[in-house]
Amino acid sequence: VARFDPSKGIPDLLDAYRKLRIIREQHHEVIPQLVITGNGSIDDPDGVPVYNQVMSILHSPEYLPFINDIKVLRLPHIDQLLNTLVRRSAIVLQLSIKEGFEVKVTEALMKGKPVVAYRAGGIPLQIEDTVNGYLVDVGHTSRVAEHLHHLLHDTEHYEHMCQAAVELAGKDYLTIPNAICWLYMSMKLLNGEKIEGNYQWVKALSQQYGQSKEV
Repeated sequence: VARFDPSKGIPDLLDAYRKLRIIREQHHEVIPQLVITGNGSIDDPDGVPVYNQVMSILHSPEYLPFINDIKVLRLPHIDQLLNTLVRRSAIVLQLSIKEGFEVKVTEALMKGKPVVAYRAGGIPLQIEDTVNGYLVDVGHTSRVAEHLHHLLHDTEHYEHMCQAAVELAGKDYLTIPNAICWLYMSMKLLNGEKIEGNYQWVKALSQQYGQSKEV
């Protein structure tokens, strides 16, 4: 789930899915479908060209035999559609080659979906590798395919990772934990104090502040 943008790594996503199919066929296991979807934006000059690039790849001889198992959709800005698609999915992928803090990763984790993603930008801050998802070096589509197969093959491991996704996301990304962080910074500034992070999480600083006040 992402905008159709060159930075989102959609060609790599297609390559990983192709390799996953090979693995699943070798093991005589059920082949999953792939859904590629997202919203556009008003200032999105790359949306249509990238969409056309994806469709061109799908109609190449390499992908044509299983083109019906890949659904590519540019959806309107209706949150319920994306919510339904993510909740009904088994696994979410985010193979961005460049990224900030990717909201879609957080949303997927909060819905209990393991996320397989590239180790790019702020994504490693959102995923605990091997706990609630997998982090893969950019371009290693074979490794992505292996992780996908493992999640689909090992039901117990998959369920454990789904549970971890919900538990870990709930601790950091909900309204109350975020509000506490903002309140901490507001209190420091209102008191005329300087905020020195020293590479620590604001969450950790707010907890230290609260503990000091309790004492």
